[in-house]
Amino acid sequence: MKRRVQNSQRMKTTRLHHGARLAWLRILRGWTQQVLAERAGLKQQEVSEIESKEELANEVILRYLKTLGVEWDMFNEMDESAVSDMSFNSYDHGVSGLGFSFTNTNHFHPLEELIKQLEELKASYKEQIEFLKELLKSKDADIAALKQQLAKLEAKLEKLEARIAELEEEIKTLQAKLNNTK
Repeated sequence: MKRRVQNSQRMKTTRLHHGARLAWLRILRGWTQQVLAERAGLKQQEVSEIESKEELANEVILRYLKTLGVEWDMFNEMDESAVSDMSFNSYDHGVSGLGFSFTNTNHFHPLEELIKQLEELKASYKEQIEFLKELLKSKDADIAALKQQLAKLEAKLEKLEARIAELEEEIKTLQAKLNNTK
């Protein structure tokens, strides 16, 4: 029993793992390490190394977050239990190559603790849903902006084509005048 309490206390004081949280965000985005590496101008091995480190410099985190389109505040407010739940589930479902792992040697789960963990997981899922909704809103806004740009470019193209047609007519007129003067 004493060992279980020690393990339980040790688990609650686990430090935040920057690399694991960044990997979680990348996976949530649906990107592989290779995709992220290409978008961030890194090598896949560098992404793997970043995701395996417990502590990272703020500059590294900010570069990673910028590529993922995630705000610093959201990263700092992430619930670490969601990250560990994700890694347990990923491991249980055969996903490998995350570059980190969590080992739970405490198999003692009283009902109160189980309910608390489920409530935390529920809150984490709600946060994930809100994140995805915000991401979708930003993508919708991006699509709307791109449609506006496309409409402007099409209008410019139409004007350019009309001007080219006018110039071609002027060239024909000038060539006809030149031929008549010879």
